[in-house]
Amino acid sequence: GVSLPCGASPSGTAPASQGVIAFSSDGKMLRAGPNGTAKEYNVQDLLGQSLGTWLENLESFPGPFGRVDGSTTEALLNYLEKMASRFDDADVQYCTLESATKFPESAAIACRFLCCLVR
Repeated sequence: GVSLPCGASPSGTAPASQGVIAFSSDGKMLRAGPNGTAKEYNVQDLLGQSLGTWLENLESFPGPFGRVDGSTTEALLNYLEKMASRFDDADVQYCTLESATKFPESAAIACRFLCCLVR
């Protein structure tokens, strides 16, 4: 997953009032507050609490998100992981999305978050 020590950033500096959120590839999220306390959450449980039946409807929808076609879902997950790895390596030479080229770490986190949603 993607993680940083509490209060740290890729550049090595961050305001003391910031926390950290990290996503793992197994559908978990770690949230650490500015005081150094950390708690792990299951992303799907959080989405279920926040979105109610919307998540259930998404899971039952035919297609890659409903897991009706496993090969399509796996292809999507592989593609998102590959994109996340490229953003981790700042390999953005063929990316046309300006915000992703300026902030590749954020783009990598977004790709991994989408993986959590798909899983």
